[in-house]
Amino acid sequence: MADASSLVNDLSCSVCCDIFNDPVILSCSHSFCKGCLQSWWRQNQEQQCPLCKRRSSRTEPPRNIALKNLSEAFQRENADLCPLHGEKLKLFCRDDLETACVICRHSEKHANHRFLPVDEAATIHREAIQKLLKPQKEKLNDFVETKRKCEDIAAHIDVQTAHTERQIQKEFEKFHQFLQDEEKSRITALRGEKKLKGQKMKKDIEELSKQIETISHTVTETEQQLGAGDISFLKKFKATREKVAQPRPSPALPQGALLDVAKHLGNLAYAVWKKLEENVSYSPVILDPNTASSDLHLSEDLTSVRCGARQQLPENPERLKYGVLGSRSHESRTYTWEVEVGDSSQWELGCRDDKQISPGKER
Repeated sequence: MADASSLVNDLSCSVCCDIFNDPVILSCSHSFCKGCLQSWWRQNQEQQCPLCKRRSSRTEPPRNIALKNLSEAFQRENADLCPLHGEKLKLFCRDDLETACVICRHSEKHANHRFLPVDEAATIHREAIQKLLKPQKEKLNDFVETKRKCEDIAAHIDVQTAHTERQIQKEFEKFHQFLQDEEKSRITALRGEKKLKGQKMKKDIEELSKQIETISHTVTETEQQLGAGDISFLKKFKATREKVAQPRPSPALPQGALLDVAKHLGNLAYAVWKKLEENVSYSPVILDPNTASSDLHLSEDLTSVRCGARQQLPENPERLKYGVLGSRSHESRTYTWEVEVGDSSQWELGCRDDKQISPGKER
């Protein structure tokens, strides 16, 4: 036992007093854990040896490979031994959630505590961790799926930007000589919104990526612990359970992520007409493409809609399963609209009611 204690002292870092972890060696021949040394230097704001105070000229001291190998070998050989008594770790304290030897069982620290054999305790607590891990995996899938949808929205923003820009330019070609300043200001506004919403979506995706990385790391690390030996698993059981039991927020698609296309294209000619004092057409109802179901095709000026082949559109929260909404609501009053339905034998016209289309009556 004396030899073992001496070996433990020789293989222990004088800063953290634990077995060396990735040890480095200074020019004064003293060795420390790399993390302990860097932390000690930061706290003291001096690159000195913690023992002899000799100044180190190197910010990244070389690794002590021999000491690292000895420390790892010692830990492997003594992984199942009690660090206090050198006895086999055959018990698990249910009160302190830690492994113990037969001597520990009769110590003051574990007075009146409940114990289980390590194999029985490992089986019980592995099942507990697996139950806690299941919702983490489900949450991970939710985050992955939400990230995919956000990436679709981010890609669609670029498509919307390109399409809307072309439409704006087409409208302004009619007034090219007179309306260059107006065209420039509107495209600038469009690109500004694209930049803001693109940045917001990028930030949301990055946050989802962080959550995915965090949960993935938790899942991977926990599964590694589940596959480890009983002693190693139970030693880290308490910390593992706390990490896996940590609640995670549910992912959600952001509201209003897509470009407000209706703001840029809706009533564009009418708005310009106010400045030019020319008589142009005005559409009182502008359809919002962000709400249109995938089988509805809106006209370029967003005033009419037809049914067609399903389109690849992002699953943003505003999009309806059936129908399309106007870009803005109207005050509560009586309105009269003239709607051209052409030769269609089947059609519906209604009002918005809790994001659903309530069919109106055909006249």
